[in-house]
Amino acid sequence: MEYCPSHKKGMVIAIAGKGGAGKTALTAMMIKILRDEGRLKILVIDADPAIGLSNALGVKVNNTIANISDRLRREPGFRKGISSLHIKDVIGETVQHERGFQILAMGHDEGPGCYCGINELLKYGIASLSGEADLTLIDCEAGIEQIKRRVLCKVNFLIGITDMSARGLHLVNILWGMVHGNGETTQQCDKGLVVNRVIHGTEAVLQIAKQSNLRLIGCIPEDENIFENDLIGKPLLDLPDNSPAIIATRTILKDIGPIFDRNKRLHKAI
Repeated sequence: MEYCPSHKKGMVIAIAGKGGAGKTALTAMMIKILRDEGRLKILVIDADPAIGLSNALGVKVNNTIANISDRLRREPGFRKGISSLHIKDVIGETVQHERGFQILAMGHDEGPGCYCGINELLKYGIASLSGEADLTLIDCEAGIEQIKRRVLCKVNFLIGITDMSARGLHLVNILWGMVHGNGETTQQCDKGLVVNRVIHGTEAVLQIAKQSNLRLIGCIPEDENIFENDLIGKPLLDLPDNSPAIIATRTILKDIGPIFDRNKRLHKAI
């Protein structure tokens, strides 16, 4: 099986931060806005073992990268059968086609403390499949592991998201420091800070931004619509267009948009 990543033409945006900061909700809202425009081929990567993004999108995952890893370890016949294939073709079979986007889910880990094989497959899956999409959105696993292992290869834009807590901001700064020291990842990588669940107003947000190494690109207010959808298990794709969080997310996308002028379809869609 060939593990050489193919050349990427599409744009890759990764959303990272601590657990509970709002990575999944932001990713889902970005998908809703861009999907509804209908101008882009979107690849969504749920890189969290808990498959939280898939649930937020109302998608029932039928196959995952973890399933491939399991079969590679347990089924010699499967390993032999795919030995001559490119990794894109192997992982491509797990990509699900939904209305307005495609989704690839990481799936469960390999046991206590071990993500090595699955993260390696995820890395090459991102590298090879993102070239076939106009835009790839990655909902990262909470924490620093995927950045540390260089899973997010050649990301174009990293969104660090934090809530109003010092812990959230501290982790965002750690993440960017790790990415900044990785030449492979930061070849064309820009960055931005999003503050989520804002309840104290502009001054408090500006104080948080001053403590960050990232440019503030948006604030998402507390939104009852998200709470209500989560409470009853309703997909965030069904949030109303006038929802405060959706309006804020649209502003964030407009801030990111000019960076991708070379991809005219993405620029126009935003």
